[in-house]
Amino acid sequence: MHPCRKLAGFSRKVDDEDSGLNSYSAFQEQLEREGDGYYLEAGYVFDLGPQSKLKLGANYNDFDADGDAMSLDGYGVELTYTAVFNNHSLALSARYRSTENDEINPIFNQLQEDDRYSAILAYSYDKIEGWDNWSIVASGGTRRTDSNIEFYDETENFAAMGLRYRF
Repeated sequence: MHPCRKLAGFSRKVDDEDSGLNSYSAFQEQLEREGDGYYLEAGYVFDLGPQSKLKLGANYNDFDADGDAMSLDGYGVELTYTAVFNNHSLALSARYRSTENDEINPIFNQLQEDDRYSAILAYSYDKIEGWDNWSIVASGGTRRTDSNIEFYDETENFAAMGLRYRF
């Protein structure tokens, strides 16, 4: 067992912010989505054998948007199983995240609270013959957001495939 930690700061830029424009112009300032935040993650990785591990983690993020109704705090947990066999690796992750906005959304007259669930399967094939430092990667999964404001409910299914180069 060994600990893992991650700390990241970020900024969100929105090129053409139209939230609240026209019908809700009086609320536009409260709905601005640009801002700065940070993300903190801590957990443990458990070695289950020479070729597999289990990661259990918890995380917190804070986003301070220019619009108070879009600022939020979030907490989450993650469980990831990883197996490596020769040049192949496979990872299966399950995640849960709960967020709560700082101020009432002026359009829906409610404080937004979201629960997000996701499951992701990722595969990679490393050390392609004759292609040093290159890997084939593929992933797919699903993400679902259940919000107390129905407008923000969302389901996303995705698949991706590509090449990765390690420096």
